Amino acid sequence: MSEVPREEARAPGTSGSSRARDRITGSGASPVAPVPDEEVVDRAYDEVGRFDDVDDLDAEPTRSGWGYGFAFRDPEGNVWGVACKYGSDVDGYGRFVYP
Repeated sequence: MSEVPREEARAPGTSGSSRARDRITGSGASPVAPVPDEEVVDRAYDEVGRFDDVDDLDAEPTRSGWGYGFAFRDPEGNVWGVACKYGSDVDGYGRFVYP
């Protein structure tokens, strides 16, 4: 699997009582896996939820003024986000771009 540059951004879906957000230290920045639309966010959420070793998965994806997404913690304790940003596309490097 090749390395894909990831955008460094606040983890989506980590507002309110999210345990993942509560446990982030420092700047609160987490890598985000950009996806093209809400349907892909929902599919990713379902797939991530099937893993036994994922922790702090948000109760559901969250919609905000900028996009739609969720956060979770991997087995090594890293917080990740999966999100689509409204008005953007995902380029060949996996980055958000604005047409």
